[in-house]
Amino acid sequence: VPSRMRDGAVVLSGDALLLFNPLQLNADFSGAAAISFREPVETGKDHGVFLGDGHGTVGQFLHKQTVETLTRLGAVNEQGLVNLDTGAVMLSAKLLSALYGLVSTDGRPDKSKLDAFINDRARVSFYGDFLYPLATGATLEQYYKEKPEGSFTPELHDCRTKIWNAISDFDMKLLCLAPARFLHFGTTTELAILMSTEIDDFEFLDWKRHVLPAGGTGAEGNQTAGTAAAAGDGTSGGAKVPAEAGCAEQRRADFNGRRYASYSSYVGHDAVIGDGAYLEDSYVLGHTKVGEGSILSHVRVRDLVIPAGVVLHGLPLADGKWICRIYPVDANPKNELRVTDDAVGEAIWGGKGDGADDSATDSSGLSFHTESPDHSLWNARIYPVCDSMDEAAAWALRVYQILFVSGHREEDIVPLWRSLPRMSLAESFNAADAEKILAWEDELRDRIVSRNFTDKLAAGVYYKDALDCFRNTGMTAPIYRTLLQDAEEVPLPLRIRIYYAAAQYLKEHDLEIDGETYDVPERRCFAAIADAIYGVVTDKLPDSSLYHIEEDRVDVKLPVRVNFGGGWTDTPPYCNENGGVVLNAAISLGGRFPIQVTVKRLPEYHIEFESADLGAHGTFDRLEDIRNCHDPYDNFVLHKAALIATGIIPLTDNTRTLPEILRRLGGGIYLSTEVVGIPKGSGLGTSSILSATVLGALSNFCGLGWDKDEIGLHTLILEQILTTGGGWQDPFGGILHGVKLLETEPGYVQRPVTRFLPTDLWTSPEYAPCHLLYYTGITRTAKNILSEIVERMFLSDGPQLRLLPHMKSHVSDMYDAIQRANF
Repeated sequence: VPSRMRDGAVVLSGDALLLFNPLQLNADFSGAAAISFREPVETGKDHGVFLGDGHGTVGQFLHKQTVETLTRLGAVNEQGLVNLDTGAVMLSAKLLSALYGLVSTDGRPDKSKLDAFINDRARVSFYGDFLYPLATGATLEQYYKEKPEGSFTPELHDCRTKIWNAISDFDMKLLCLAPARFLHFGTTTELAILMSTEIDDFEFLDWKRHVLPAGGTGAEGNQTAGTAAAAGDGTSGGAKVPAEAGCAEQRRADFNGRRYASYSSYVGHDAVIGDGAYLEDSYVLGHTKVGEGSILSHVRVRDLVIPAGVVLHGLPLADGKWICRIYPVDANPKNELRVTDDAVGEAIWGGKGDGADDSATDSSGLSFHTESPDHSLWNARIYPVCDSMDEAAAWALRVYQILFVSGHREEDIVPLWRSLPRMSLAESFNAADAEKILAWEDELRDRIVSRNFTDKLAAGVYYKDALDCFRNTGMTAPIYRTLLQDAEEVPLPLRIRIYYAAAQYLKEHDLEIDGETYDVPERRCFAAIADAIYGVVTDKLPDSSLYHIEEDRVDVKLPVRVNFGGGWTDTPPYCNENGGVVLNAAISLGGRFPIQVTVKRLPEYHIEFESADLGAHGTFDRLEDIRNCHDPYDNFVLHKAALIATGIIPLTDNTRTLPEILRRLGGGIYLSTEVVGIPKGSGLGTSSILSATVLGALSNFCGLGWDKDEIGLHTLILEQILTTGGGWQDPFGGILHGVKLLETEPGYVQRPVTRFLPTDLWTSPEYAPCHLLYYTGITRTAKNILSEIVERMFLSDGPQLRLLPHMKSHVSDMYDAIQRANF
């Protein structure tokens, strides 16, 4: 529009939405120009109608005239259409200058002149007082008689005289645009109809029934009901997330057979929204049921039943209190409120109820009649002032029972209601805290954007695509805090994805929020996995105070393993969510088992560690030194973690010293490890099998009696303590000898089912030339490899993740080939 006009101003009505092609505008005018649409006379009679003078300018303003009057005056054409006053007026710079002269002196604002126009006595209005003099058929005498915004007063008469003298020489061009569409939502009923039913007529504008905040969906530039906001369906793809984890979304509404509309609202998955309802800037949580055709605005409701056909509107007040207003959707607050209950009437008006007269009332005991400045719904003190939104919403529903539902209220509710401080619609409107309203909307939008992001992760969307939710808003500090809060309340698979995706966003954008960089949520991600695996098994650990050394010396040796197929499907969290399957073999090197561990009883009450292949030896007599087992450069980090994983050394109990624990155990501990003839990082599962070997030796040493399954499970705990985060195929590959297929079901207790295979392909002389094991010279740190692959598992990176099911099927093919002795 600005590109189609000269310097000046455009005035628009806030309760109407105009759809037209701006190329139709011809803003060649000297005074004003009115934008008019051809609309049915039934629409025109409730608004304003322009009557042209035959020269392209407005001859008369016909405001809210009857169909008969409009027809008689020639304003209705043969198709039953009128030139509707849309409320959109363009004013030229010359006209604006003339108006400005009314409130200025020598080109500067004059307060005394301004006060003469802006006061309760004059009540000058734009449409009623500034536009009428621009009609070519207007007269000063009729101008004085035009119905004012307030009352006819001498002050208004004086203002109209000054306005007439200033601008009556200007005229108003009539711009009739077609095709065009006029949408009016000046009443609650009109808004409800527009949002619940008519919105489907505007799909060509890419309007959606369910609109999230800008950036919340990845859509850009879409419009909804005249509001610049990115639109989208916000679907969660059927992902299983908590009851309060979702935004209002099209797919769920349609699936449940309900049609409702929402704007920037947060709707829990267990909430039921009736047909034709409209939600804006609201939280609908728990098992709330919203009745058909109701409107909720700026409320937070949980586990409530909202009647059909009501408006429920929450307001924070400037004194920190809350109020929740409720009334029928079709009620006009300007109309008279009548009640039949004297006690209720006395509470509202300070006098007796007025239901005894002969005015008709409905079955609810309430009726709306002609306007009354004293007994209008607008001025009725019926809404309790409360300390919280939850309390205010609950009281609003009681108010509805008191005033609108006959015979359905608790006996003692009216006396309690009468005793509370209450406000009217008018009083609460004036007492509202606008800053808190804006803060509420900001917080809600952050919540919706955050939840939309987590819904996408839950649905398996690749994290980079899900992070697109923050394209417009960025990951602000409130959003980041909301994500971390959400992560604590959702199941583990979604929690680790939220942590890791947030870490990647901070890393990619080099951000620090609340003093935290990317490594903080990344650590939380891996810690969440570790805690889940650790907790499953440690909950079953026996009381270590019952442990006692059973053997003076224990020596354990284990083979290493080679993997033929399925590797990485055994790695958390993929195996926890999908189960894993692996085919491997335990092998000796040079005729011996290369993983060797020795445990001995010591007469001294201390602990000695030795890492023979590294030439390292150390003695410890304090619990704190053993518990410090997270330094990757510590030569004895595995030794320490093994004592914790077995429960020999408690993680949190500080009531006993290390010598006291060892005295009860029956002696000190010497623990030695050695890996013979294998370079570090060889890819043969050495570190995990070494962990399993240590645990097996300690089990025998203390008489724990762990079988091979228990040793394998505790090895997973040990690796979580070490933060290496490994899978289960390495420990079970070394613990269980021979060639075998290992398979697990989803869950946090990964207990592989083992199927052993014949070894002919590896042991028969005719196959010996087919095998060669050699060292490439390339070393790999298991932790780094795991971090990379786990990242792709967490974040559903398509190409990498799709390989894993194929690996499982390849294992089955290999299993069959080995059964047939067929290379």
